[in-house]
Amino acid sequence: MKSILSLLIVLFSITGLFAQNVCTVKILFAANKTNPPSYTFKTETQIAGARYIWTFGDNTGSDSPMPTHAYSKGGSYVVHVQVKSGTDAAPVTCNGELSAQFEGATVVTPVVPCKVTILPTKNSTNPLNYSFKTDPASTAATAKYLWTFGDETSNSDTKLPSHTFARAGTYVLHVTVTNGTQVCYGEFSLKVEAATVTPPALVTYSGRGKVSSLSSVSGCGLVITTIETNVRLIPAKISTNFVLREGQYVEFTYQKYAEKITTCKEGADINILTIKEISVTILPNCKGPINLLLFDPTNNLCNGSATVKLLDEAGKEIQHVRYLWSDGRTGSSAGTLCPDKLYTVQATIENVCQKTTSFTLLSKPLWHSSSVDGVNNFTVLAPVDGVQYEWNFGNGVTKIGPSVSYNFQKDGIYDVQLKAVSLDGVSSNTKQVVVMKSVATTDVINKSEVDLYPNPAKEIIRIDFKNPAEGTLKVEIKNLSGRSVYIEQITNDGSSHADINIQNLNAGMYVLRISNDQRIIGERKFIKAY
Repeated sequence: MKSILSLLIVLFSITGLFAQNVCTVKILFAANKTNPPSYTFKTETQIAGARYIWTFGDNTGSDSPMPTHAYSKGGSYVVHVQVKSGTDAAPVTCNGELSAQFEGATVVTPVVPCKVTILPTKNSTNPLNYSFKTDPASTAATAKYLWTFGDETSNSDTKLPSHTFARAGTYVLHVTVTNGTQVCYGEFSLKVEAATVTPPALVTYSGRGKVSSLSSVSGCGLVITTIETNVRLIPAKISTNFVLREGQYVEFTYQKYAEKITTCKEGADINILTIKEISVTILPNCKGPINLLLFDPTNNLCNGSATVKLLDEAGKEIQHVRYLWSDGRTGSSAGTLCPDKLYTVQATIENVCQKTTSFTLLSKPLWHSSSVDGVNNFTVLAPVDGVQYEWNFGNGVTKIGPSVSYNFQKDGIYDVQLKAVSLDGVSSNTKQVVVMKSVATTDVINKSEVDLYPNPAKEIIRIDFKNPAEGTLKVEIKNLSGRSVYIEQITNDGSSHADINIQNLNAGMYVLRISNDQRIIGERKFIKAY
């Protein structure tokens, strides 16, 4: 009975941990009998499948559930941990903090940690983007910063970082400011909210049409079929005393209802604002084609344009043609056209003939990618009916569909292009995708494990020996074509890490190899950031 009660208490504790979006965990640590001294850290409650982000207060970190860390200098440090679990739909983030005195390879006078305040500033145009600074801000040029933003993105080492969160939520941020022997810390809980969506203003349209009866169709009565576009409209409301009669030709202005008001399913429901009866002469259809020159909008703004020409049967442009667009404008060209909206233009040769055509300008297709077990998944954001989506992965392989998966065989940076193809045109969006699969450590001596961080890195990349390797080691960096771009001999006397300056490397992907005279100790891939 006692064991069952203990199990229930543990289950209750874990359930309580996941029942809230943000919670607190307790950090435990133990000193190891190593030289230099090292410490093993863990949380009081270990959660299967959770992701861990540790910072040890000395500009280093780990993603291990139970990391071991050695400080280069003894002193007082604040250790932070962030435990992320749950699902994408219901993420759970727990944070822990521990301030303690630790021994290091070099013993220094204990320094009392100081506190700084994190000051966020929301971007005026993107509610998910913030810039950050500390108060007080260090004026020393040698001060080093390490920021964590409470999500799964990489850290920042800049003084005034800017960060865009993937979604709304509550995030716990940490910053460590190091200036010589002084180390300051800051923590801030930030609630990120999505943009408030303002309902679009109702658009007033104008048109001409013929009144006809659809009383034979359930729920329908008198309807108006537009002359220019041949679109059927259901007059759900008339804001004047005008009485519709079958067979009338009318000129009217109207607004569309966002949702159905009537039970007639044969057209869009409208509110007629003004209406009058007119006399209309129906002209025959012109024999020649209509030529359209379309320019798709950029950045999904209403900056598209179109030019129209009515041609004769021989393909020559006909002069003195009147063009009427569905939004009421006239002339052979129209600008400020919006993406994914149906437009109609009617060409009329007075008292001779007329011809109508419709088109839609495609928006730039937005997409994102993710990687699961080495397979990249590509998904169109808000796909549009009637549009075919074609993927080109930058290596000759293509696929079709709004959501596809592809396993790149080689590491590299690929220009992945998505094309949106419809009857009216083609729009594309190309982005770079970095493929970097794990490379297992080979021929490890003394069971030495090698890791690199930060990754990507701009200036300094640190080699972390989980079990320190000793002796003279060769560090070699090669680009993806196999050419050596950096070679250095280092002497390791048992230290747990070594720093490599990569400022002179061009941005891109590289392989770092560590070896001695006998064999390769380990290989890791990394990205040199811009």
